[in-house]
Amino acid sequence: MTSQLQPNLGQPQNVVFMNVQLTLIHEIDNAIARSPLNRRAQMARQLTDLFLRNSDKYSDDEIALIDDVFVRLSVTIEDSSRALMASRLGPISKAPPKILRALACDNDIFVASSVLTHSEILDDQTLIECAKTKSQNHLFAISRRKTLPEPVTDVLVERGNQQVVLSAAQNTGAKFSNKGFTALIKRSHSDDRLAICVGTRPDLPSDLFGHLLEAASEAVRTKLEAESPHAKREIDRAITDVTARIRTNAALHSQEYAAAEVLID
Repeated sequence: MTSQLQPNLGQPQNVVFMNVQLTLIHEIDNAIARSPLNRRAQMARQLTDLFLRNSDKYSDDEIALIDDVFVRLSVTIEDSSRALMASRLGPISKAPPKILRALACDNDIFVASSVLTHSEILDDQTLIECAKTKSQNHLFAISRRKTLPEPVTDVLVERGNQQVVLSAAQNTGAKFSNKGFTALIKRSHSDDRLAICVGTRPDLPSDLFGHLLEAASEAVRTKLEAESPHAKREIDRAITDVTARIRTNAALHSQEYAAAEVLID
């Protein structure tokens, strides 16, 4: 091993440095299979230290190599060691993508949560897969991300419990499709806190705001007016529309009843 670590004086210093580091990574990779559990946990910490110190120096090919080592190592260590790895790699903008995906999809929420919440490079497809298949705790971690695209919030609103849905609705970086907003409104019918949260979102379409008010309690309407004074006109108009629609429906039912009486007679 000593000969492998000898610097080549004809190479730039940073190239020599990287060669040494990659040699050590190869040695770690080869040692995984024959090491006891506690030694593997130590190697995981050392590999994470090594990557974090030099993440801005690695090329894409070198990160791919390190990524493979991370993945092979992660399946051989305990949950607590994977959780530590996830908490350190999750916030890194140049973290290896394969290990991030593996950690995000881990069934143990203490492993997955840091990556699901903080990793800005985790792809949308992984988020959607986790939202569709993992626990409510996983969904809650996703709901707290800095930004959330519509395909992800669609799944959160459809599958998440009230805590998940409220967390997503409170997230100013979340975007909702019309389908997502419609589902949010439906789920807010018996949840004043959610109704107020949805009703005060500036991106809620005005027509859907009217639908929200139709089933809203007086307390919700009062709170919405207090929270958004500029929306008073919209609230008044929505109430007027609802009242007019109720009267129209009542008139139609009266006409149908009268017609039925004539037929019976």
